[in-house]
Amino acid sequence: MKDYYKILEITRTSSAEEIKLAYRSLAKRFHPDLNPGNPAAEERFKEISLAYDTLGDELARKKYDYKLLYGGLPPQPAKEKEDAWRAMAKRQAFIRHKKKKEAQEVGYRKRAIYLSICVLILLVIGLRLPGERSERDWKMQEFMDKNHGSFLHTAYK
Repeated sequence: MKDYYKILEITRTSSAEEIKLAYRSLAKRFHPDLNPGNPAAEERFKEISLAYDTLGDELARKKYDYKLLYGGLPPQPAKEKEDAWRAMAKRQAFIRHKKKKEAQEVGYRKRAIYLSICVLILLVIGLRLPGERSERDWKMQEFMDKNHGSFLHTAYK
């Protein structure tokens, strides 16, 4: 990890004003417009800018100092952790809800397809819907109308 304090040539106890002055003087010296065609100066200017962006912001400087001294990020306050857990739980709940809804929609589509197939099969094999009469039924009715029931056994007349 690069030491931004060494890059800006300041100490860890430097104030925000001292950081700003050090950045301006180094930026003037290594600016690419003042050093055309010098890739080393351009790279040094990028390092100086990154160091100033980090140390110029108070919160970023505190995180950087903690990481530099202890090798990790500072511990988060309990409320921030709790908020992060809540946000994560909300995202997970939303994802579960979305997956459940998608599964339901797939189920609805499957049932609609099965129902359509069943209706088509019924139509193909000749079954009819209630209330419809087949040609055979019409012929039977004609026969009964012509014979007026004379085909029945005499005991039932």
